[in-house]
Amino acid sequence: MRKPRREACLRITLTAMTVLCRPAVSVVAPCFNEEDVLPLFLGRVGEVLDSMGGASELVLVDDGSKDRTWEVIEKAAVEDPRVVGVRLMRNHGHQLALPPA
Repeated sequence: MRKPRREACLRITLTAMTVLCRPAVSVVAPCFNEEDVLPLFLGRVGEVLDSMGGASELVLVDDGSKDRTWEVIEKAAVEDPRVVGVRLMRNHGHQLALPPA
């Protein structure tokens, strides 16, 4: 049985920002089997972004993880509107997981 799609899932995977609402700071982090450490990372990066003020985003790229990394990213995106998740279907390596800006 498939899980029902939530509006948050669409926002996680298909976030498009206009020039008017583009964040001042974007942090992009590749994630591969990071289920255990991702909550700590999210807390630390969140504190830094909070201290900076202004608009910011945290883009987490799940690079084909085999653990629950994607579920952690989904939960974080629901709880914090700054978090954007990108899910790659297989491991591409951390350099290919980060698209050029």
